[in-house]
Amino acid sequence: MDTYDFAARVEHMGIGVRGNAGSAPAVRADELAAALDRVAGDSPEAAALRERARTLSKALGGPNRGRKVAAEQIRKFMAS
Repeated sequence: MDTYDFAARVEHMGIGVRGNAGSAPAVRADELAAALDRVAGDSPEAAALRERARTLSKALGGPNRGRKVAAEQIRKFMAS
């Protein structure tokens, strides 16, 4: 359930797209390829998605902050 929720959120925020909206919970190669092209291709849409994602990342502390926070919390939990 969380995967669908997060995919819908990034799409709503304009920082990504769902890779299998029409075939979930399965994945079709053509649908995934189209989604990847929408975010990683050379189109104006792809550039805008990436720019919005960069802007949000900077506002939240940088591209690695979330992973570092998660790793630190896991480490603390495991140590307790």
